[in-house]
Amino acid sequence: RVVKQSKTLEIERAAKKEIEKQVVDRTREAQEGQARLRSAMDGLKAGILITFNDSKQASYNPALVNILELKDLVSSSKQTGVEISLAKIIERVGANLEVDIKSKIDSCQNEGKIFELKEVQYGNKTLTMFGAPVILSLDKIIGTVILVEDITENKIIERSKDEFFSIASHELRTPLTAIKGNSGMIIDHFKESLKDEQVDEMMHDIHRSSIRLIEIVGDFLDVSMLEQGKMNFDIEP
Repeated sequence: RVVKQSKTLEIERAAKKEIEKQVVDRTREAQEGQARLRSAMDGLKAGILITFNDSKQASYNPALVNILELKDLVSSSKQTGVEISLAKIIERVGANLEVDIKSKIDSCQNEGKIFELKEVQYGNKTLTMFGAPVILSLDKIIGTVILVEDITENKIIERSKDEFFSIASHELRTPLTAIKGNSGMIIDHFKESLKDEQVDEMMHDIHRSSIRLIEIVGDFLDVSMLEQGKMNFDIEP
């Protein structure tokens, strides 16, 4: 009986050690996975915000702090030792954003609805935001991941390009119209002066080329107006 009890104890100890080893291994794997995820998040230029259904806290990367201007909240968090709550982040974002971001996050986190906000104003910045649910097996939603990108500089460059393009096109059209009009008048009213076939051919070439260039400039202006959303359409059957 003593021998049997001893063997039973040995089996139990071995099983306990195996369980402890598995717990240590799983913990190490989870910590390594979190470290890899954190490293990947910190290296992104776009802001990342991850929320969880069972927590009032949120995970974020340095880019999000810079884009959403949360440095004062981060400093306060470090001083108090209390992590920034999701509610504080939403409160700050909601005060500067023209869209109700809280309802977007709630519908994504609770109902799994993906959302995308294009070119929304955040103070003096222009942002794009994309949110998607974090789903485990059996379609269980455990949180939301939100990608935030600052496109302010891109919009400024695009606007400057459009303005330059429009001005340059108008400046091109003015002299081209003069060339077209004068060459047309010479061809129509000064035929006697164009008896030389080479001169006549040169004038017609100038006239045709000016017409072609005016059409190209007009196409450029149309494209510029389309890109800026300033083109008016009259749709008919």
